[in-house]
Amino acid sequence: MLEGSARFCVSADRAGNNPHDISAPPGSVIFMRAPGFAGNEDGRPFHCVLDVESGRYTLGMRNNSQS
Repeated sequence: MLEGSARFCVSADRAGNNPHDISAPPGSVIFMRAPGFAGNEDGRPFHCVLDVESGRYTLGMRNNSQS
């Protein structure tokens, strides 16, 4: 999160059920595992952004280990 204000949550499923807030003020970094990372077969964590209060700037990076 580079700038802005909103709630960042991880949830139990893609529908956003049972969300848990993760502190993400401007200047913070959140790392989430990818499917299969370190042998974990649970899949990726579901996440969402709620209550956006202002414009947000974020930086996201992904790695495709299949290529």
